[in-house]
Amino acid sequence: MVDYVICLGSDAGPDGLEHPHPSSSPPPSLHSRIDELLSSSDDDDHGPAAGSVNHTVYPALRRMPIAISIETEVVERTEEEARVQLGIWVAAQAKRIHMLLGAAARQRIRGTGMGTEAEVEEDVRRILQRALFPLLFVQTDTWTVYLARVSLVDNALPSTGGPLRVHIYTSFVLGSTSSIVGIYTLLSGLGVLLDWVTTEYRRWWEAILDFAEGKEIGVVG
Repeated sequence: MVDYVICLGSDAGPDGLEHPHPSSSPPPSLHSRIDELLSSSDDDDHGPAAGSVNHTVYPALRRMPIAISIETEVVERTEEEARVQLGIWVAAQAKRIHMLLGAAARQRIRGTGMGTEAEVEEDVRRILQRALFPLLFVQTDTWTVYLARVSLVDNALPSTGGPLRVHIYTSFVLGSTSSIVGIYTLLSGLGVLLDWVTTEYRRWWEAILDFAEGKEIGVVG
């Protein structure tokens, strides 16, 4: 479990960041499509995250896809420990998306009689491998960002929910709260990340929903 997340469709707090809130909701079109995705997986979804688009049942996050995960550590903990924890978290998030896509594909196959799991595997693989998961590690005054991608192990089918590999790339310091310059640098970097959430990450989720609904997925092709 990480300490904080930034989501699609969350409220902006007084600090300028987006924070999930039980009373907030994604834009109606995205929200309704997420509801459809979740309902299409009901017959196959009996895990602890059933009824949630994420891999957590925290009520405020059930309908808001997690975009950026934030881990905070005290000075005694190492950066490597944070990387491991963030990697496990991303793997669980990707596995949840993997399961939802597989469930939607099976529903479509049962309803139309067209296609097989083997045929949708490549589309699921393409969608997941195009995803980028920014991860923030905060230790004392320093904010560090990692970029993670996931890939499916060969022969993994959507119905299996895995296995997945997580690749975390070299980190860089986003900013620091120890100086005025560092704070402005941090806010600028967070602004870039938030712009990415509302554009690129949103388009990626729209492509996920297109796939679940049997539409073209050219955005991730």
